[in-house]
Amino acid sequence: MSIERSKTQLQEAVASRTLNAAEVTDRLSLLDRMPCTRNGQRENNVHHSFSLSLACIEVASLLNKSGVTQLDVDKVCRLALAHDFVELVTGDIPTFSISDKELEAKHHNEKAALPALLEELDETMPELAKSLREYEDQDSEEAWFVRTIDKLIPAAVYVTGDGMEALRQSTNITDLEALRLAHAGLRDRLARQDFNRHPEIIMPAYKIIHEKFEKIFQEKTSS
Repeated sequence: MSIERSKTQLQEAVASRTLNAAEVTDRLSLLDRMPCTRNGQRENNVHHSFSLSLACIEVASLLNKSGVTQLDVDKVCRLALAHDFVELVTGDIPTFSISDKELEAKHHNEKAALPALLEELDETMPELAKSLREYEDQDSEEAWFVRTIDKLIPAAVYVTGDGMEALRQSTNITDLEALRLAHAGLRDRLARQDFNRHPEIIMPAYKIIHEKFEKIFQEKTSS
């Protein structure tokens, strides 16, 4: 093969990978989630994955420096970016008030959808496919960590975005006690998960975030 032909093929491959990245990101951006951003609009999966990636980089670096973990921060970032791509097939299922049975069904549907999606991504976005496969396998400290922070970041968006609008659109919660009970249920579910490797740090942090929104809720509903 001539050098020029090889260069042309590489140029075409670069263009193809770039187009594939833009196309799959666009598809992901069409998937709305329960939390609302500060303009009152539903958060989409691109916003969520980007927020999660930033949070994972910062928290992983902090825990590494504190001697709590020895996480590969680059891998953490890649897994966070990839973690929700199975929802291209299944869509996003809000877990704010989901039952354990409904959550089990959600996981079953995602597992069933994964092989066909990975086959597609192996052809078009092989590095994304590799990261998604590792995240779904859940057999590394980095995958467990990303899955844990994935439970905290929606709560954070309620604080930084328009959590009141998210509640109005998607729940029947109208009083502070009901909100506290919902938050306690979310924390209880996370506390029972094997992938939550540092509950002594994660659970109090989760509660702090919840309490910040509870304060906002109380101020908004009492005014």
